[in-house]
Amino acid sequence: MPIQKKANFKSGSQNSKFQKIQFHTFINLNNRQSLYKRQLPNTCIPFHSEEGKVIFSEALKEKNLECYFMFSIHLLTQSKLTYCGLSSLCMILNALEVDPMTPWNKKWRFFSEDTIRCPPHIDRDLIDIQGITLEQFSDIAKYNYLEEVKLCRSNDISKEEFIKEIEHISKQTREVMSLNFARNIIKQSGEGHICPLGGYNKKRRMVLLLDVARHKYPLYWVSVDLLWDALNTTDNETGMSRY
Repeated sequence: MPIQKKANFKSGSQNSKFQKIQFHTFINLNNRQSLYKRQLPNTCIPFHSEEGKVIFSEALKEKNLECYFMFSIHLLTQSKLTYCGLSSLCMILNALEVDPMTPWNKKWRFFSEDTIRCPPHIDRDLIDIQGITLEQFSDIAKYNYLEEVKLCRSNDISKEEFIKEIEHISKQTREVMSLNFARNIIKQSGEGHICPLGGYNKKRRMVLLLDVARHKYPLYWVSVDLLWDALNTTDNETGMSRY
């Protein structure tokens, strides 16, 4: 594994005896450059940024972050590139305190990407290659004892109805929403993606997305109007609309 390091030396303050050293590391794996995260596009505001904190504070006063606190103790980073659906579903099942009825580790029962069960008609090995569709997401959720699952597509609902649903779910502690959207519409790299809704700032019309691909992007705020555009697209895999 050849590793090249380039060091940029920056002098500290005049009173400091130390120098700041910034390393840029490039790793070549079989002639392919590896990646360490992506910078969020200007369409998204990082959750942990100063502006992101202000937006969070405003949404908290609006009481539009109830679902965030339910998820916050179960945040998960997908372990495989095709696992955005499975990882989001694990977060949802654990946040709603659904009992998996099967051991996770020794005597403890808990949902993980490895222990979540798939119905017989869904090939688990194929998920490792191509992920899951919205219908499969719904079927797996039901198969893992989630009592009520509502599958909705963008062509079944208006934009105004969607925004009302966003605000409604953001105020709930026993209801959640997962979103299937086209990353390229919000100027991110990649194609279709699934992640849970984390909250809503009504004043700014911004949605908090709990992105499970945190090897790539952090949690972030995005315009509900732009998110709708990203949802109101066709999934190339199924030829059906997203949401």
